[in-house]
Amino acid sequence: MEGYERVGTAPECVTTCVALPGEWCDVQADCKTECQDNPVLETRPCLQGSYCPGGRGADKYPCEASSFFYCPAECVIKIGDACPQGFACAGGQEDKKECVVDSGTYCPAGKLSKVRMQ
Repeated sequence: MEGYERVGTAPECVTTCVALPGEWCDVQADCKTECQDNPVLETRPCLQGSYCPGGRGADKYPCEASSFFYCPAECVIKIGDACPQGFACAGGQEDKKECVVDSGTYCPAGKLSKVRMQ
């Protein structure tokens, strides 16, 4: 069966889709109706707000980032990446948000509200 193989002496077949870290295995678009019992899988990049550890038949999982962290696209760990300078990160599956400053102001680490320099 296309997209499947036997591994070792196991009687059942397993998918041939092996995702790298930052990818996941999704059902091929042209195979959603014809192959419902054994869908053929292909790799796709991990989406922002998810993390994808990779592996055979790998799935994507909701990001579990805490405050000051976020899961960018192609994230490989469930706690995400540290929030970059100039951005605020609420954690969870939220994306980072840029803090916009004016002359004489700055954004404290992880905050969206600007503060006037003293």
